[in-house]
Amino acid sequence: MSFKSKHDFFSLTTNGSGGATGLVITDSNENKAATTVQAQNEKGDYVAWEVFAETLSPDCSYAVKSNVTLGSIKCGTVIAGTGDYATKKFTLGSITINTAAGSAPTVSASGEEIPADTVSTDCTYTFPATTLSACHHAQILWGAFSLSGTGCYLQSANYTAGGTISRATKDGETVAFDVIEGQLTASVTITQTGNTAPTLTAGENWTITAPLTCSNPDSNYPSWTATLSRNLTHDVPVTNS
Repeated sequence: MSFKSKHDFFSLTTNGSGGATGLVITDSNENKAATTVQAQNEKGDYVAWEVFAETLSPDCSYAVKSNVTLGSIKCGTVIAGTGDYATKKFTLGSITINTAAGSAPTVSASGEEIPADTVSTDCTYTFPATTLSACHHAQILWGAFSLSGTGCYLQSANYTAGGTISRATKDGETVAFDVIEGQLTASVTITQTGNTAPTLTAGENWTITAPLTCSNPDSNYPSWTATLSRNLTHDVPVTNS
C-alpha cells in the first residue's frame, strides 16, 4: 500500500521508551498547537495579534501482534525525533491499555514535545513488570486484582499508566519539564450470570478507589464496575561517586 508511514513519536515499536515488544503502530497524530494573544482598541475591536510557541502534543495507537512486555517502559525520558521530526525531542507521558472479552487488546500513548536541547532528566517513572497477552481476552495486568464469585466473569479491564507532564514556560515555550503524579489505574467491568455477586480483591500495592457498583438493566444480566489505583514513585537517579 502507498499510505504514508505512521510516525512512532515514542519509539515503543523500537524500544525507545523501554523494553516494549510486540506492538505495531496503527495511528499517529501530531496535535500541533500554538499560543495566540490579541489586543483591542478602545471600541473593543481586535487590532493586533501574535501567534507563537508552536508545539506538538502527539499521541499514537498500536495493535498488539504478540505478547507485549511492559516491565521497562519509562515515561519522562528524552526521546529523539526521527525522520520529519529529527530536529525535535519528545517525552512519553502515559499509556492506555484496553482489554475486553472477545476483542483485540489495544495500546495508545500520549506525550509532549520538549526542548530540543534537553539531554536527560532524573525524574522518570518505570512501569512495573507485566505482560500484555495478544489473546483477545479481558486481562488482569500488574496483579491489580483478583475476582471471585460463581458465574461472575470479567468483561473488560482497561488501564492507564504514567503521570502528568509539568512544564515551565517562557513566552509560551517550554524551557523545562518534569513528569509527576505517577499512577497505575484499572477500570473493570464484570458480568454476573448467577445469584452470587462478584468479589473484587485489590492486589498488592493496589487500592480499590471506586468500589464495585451494580447496574441491573431490563432484559440483561447485571453488570458491575470498579476502579483500582496504584501509586508510582520516581526512579532513583544514578549518582556519580
